[in-house]
Amino acid sequence: MTPNKKVWQEQAETAVAGASILSNESARDVSKHALRELFKLTNNDPELSLSLVKQIKDFSARRHLMEMFRRTLVEVSSDNIPEILLDSGNFEDKVFANQFDRELLILWRKSGKEPKKIQRLVSTFPNAARIRILKRLNSIEFQKKRKIRYIVNNSLFANREKNSKTINLVTIVIFIAFLAILFGY
Repeated sequence: MTPNKKVWQEQAETAVAGASILSNESARDVSKHALRELFKLTNNDPELSLSLVKQIKDFSARRHLMEMFRRTLVEVSSDNIPEILLDSGNFEDKVFANQFDRELLILWRKSGKEPKKIQRLVSTFPNAARIRILKRLNSIEFQKKRKIRYIVNNSLFANREKNSKTINLVTIVIFIAFLAILFGY
């Protein structure tokens, strides 16, 4: 084991154990930061990183690091995965639901609108995030939003030039008729 990895183990164990005294949330944050540093140190090698985490002696520190391991690996190794897709939020909160659905819609488009491709894309995600994404993808709310976005983005405005020429012509005719009525009497 190189000196850098040994130093990382000692510092991570101390930091995560100390943060776990404060709260689980702060221990998760410290674990995530420590794991990002570990992945930099090991060049994103999951096996080597996992073996280093398993060698940590403090149970609570090792548990928090293991809890955040897969999520942090996905964040570090994947291309621009939005944080909201990995968060456990409440879909009753409209702001969260809209942001989640927006990012899910982008992921849906990237996959070519095929459910099997989305399943392959999210297969490396943590279990809870993967299950939440797949459930939301099949939910009635998301399907409604998906249809509305499709209609707004594709159907209604696809023939925008034809519609706008016709609308412009009708507007001009109505305006001339209005002027004729106004000044004719």
